[in-house]
Amino acid sequence: MLDISVIMPYFHRPEQLKNTLDSYWHFYHKEAEDIEIILIDDGSPTEEARKILLRSGFPHASYVRLDREKRGNPTVPFNMGVEMAKSPLLLLTNPENMHLGNVIDDAVENAKPNTYRCYACRTVRQAKFSDVMRDPMTFTLFAETPRGFYQHSRHSNRMIYFCALLTKETFLKVGGIDERYSDGYAWEDSDFVLRMREANINFEAVDSPEVAHQEHARFPDSDGWARNHKIFKERWGRESGLVFAPDSKEVLR
Repeated sequence: MLDISVIMPYFHRPEQLKNTLDSYWHFYHKEAEDIEIILIDDGSPTEEARKILLRSGFPHASYVRLDREKRGNPTVPFNMGVEMAKSPLLLLTNPENMHLGNVIDDAVENAKPNTYRCYACRTVRQAKFSDVMRDPMTFTLFAETPRGFYQHSRHSNRMIYFCALLTKETFLKVGGIDERYSDGYAWEDSDFVLRMREANINFEAVDSPEVAHQEHARFPDSDGWARNHKIFKERWGRESGLVFAPDSKEVLR
């Protein structure tokens, strides 16, 4: 049985994907036979990602392309990837999140039922994996996020799945990611965190090892953002997602 399935929605980020897969090979080439990578391409203009994935060296790598008239958010790709996964352990992530440490070994060793384990995510400018490994602080975007992190137990503990571990059983227990958000922009991740908390899933915020979120082009969709925010507010009666204390048990706001 495969140790873990990496689920990765994708839309037109070839350079970031290559850097991320380079980081995987750096840390995991000796255990490549035990890792499954599932990339769901949500209608990119080309299939360059397929070629990058095939060249990555990982034998259990799957590429699926969705042909939708309008690109959605990662809801459908995540749910589809989980349905395909052959391992009972899932790592939810994105193509721009390269690894700066041995996340997968940590995930396999520390996986527990009914638990969601979220890894720290540093923000970096576009850079080759080798450059970031040499000095990640050189590339950190301190101005845009608290202390240069999208996720960190002390600086920005929102438990969003930039890189997060859970079992397939836990994912299905909460009903996957709500596809009502699929035609809009954002908010499905904050909804997922709230539904896991509602289902009494245990949260763990891990600051080391960490991943680095590479800068990328943005695809603004103000109408889609407003649509999904409306769904979120009607469901939860909140304007924003949760922010947790460092132990991930107490909600700060």
